[in-house]
Amino acid sequence: MIFTAKKTSNYLSSLATKSALAVFLIPLIVNSSDVSAQQLATLSLPSASELNQSQMGPKAVLRNLKEQFGPYDEELSEALRQLGRSYQEAGQHELALEFLKDAWQISKVNHGLYNPDQIPALELIIYSEMELQRWDSVDNHYAYLELLHRRVFDAADPQLELGLQKVSAWHVHALSIRDSSKHVAHLRKAYHLFKDRLEIAEDNLDPADPKFGYLKESIQITEQRLRLIAQKDNGMIWQPSIAGSSLLADSY
Repeated sequence: MIFTAKKTSNYLSSLATKSALAVFLIPLIVNSSDVSAQQLATLSLPSASELNQSQMGPKAVLRNLKEQFGPYDEELSEALRQLGRSYQEAGQHELALEFLKDAWQISKVNHGLYNPDQIPALELIIYSEMELQRWDSVDNHYAYLELLHRRVFDAADPQLELGLQKVSAWHVHALSIRDSSKHVAHLRKAYHLFKDRLEIAEDNLDPADPKFGYLKESIQITEQRLRLIAQKDNGMIWQPSIAGSSLLADSY
């Protein structure tokens, strides 16, 4: 079916209300010069099930989006992130990662290697990698997330503590899901993160804040566990009861 230029604006308006697949059909019916990125952004994005029914693979979807938005348009990054989230909700994490990694890359190109705008896409990538149980990738992404927070936020910014809390929680969680050969590395990382967070808290929080008790206890527990592992490796008696369980709930 052929649509004339006169019908374009009315057709776009119609698609916006009638079809979530509009953003992918537009390249087939109008020239890129007819549609601005702002117009495309007003169109609803399809769900994962609608994409599957459309018989358009992820590569074709990405190609059409890039042709319309431009390969590094900021609105493209947001659109890709939304599509990745849609695939996550459908449990299709491999496909979600194709969109999310592109969104992450575009953010870095537009705003630099260390910018806070990439954090949402990176955290979604981590979620899908965890669902796929790719623990090395998860660990690498958390390492970058930590570096990103340290570069972007100063010590007085609550966002730094929030980011470091997420990373320390990962290293604690990793103790229950990863091979024991990885435990020492995760404990060491958790220990240093807890120490850094305590130092930040001392500079910024009221001395009565309950976070101090949690962080001090967590530092003590990680020290004990590292010591016990060293003792075990040296043929000494293993005493798991010394290591408390509160470390496993990073609630502060």
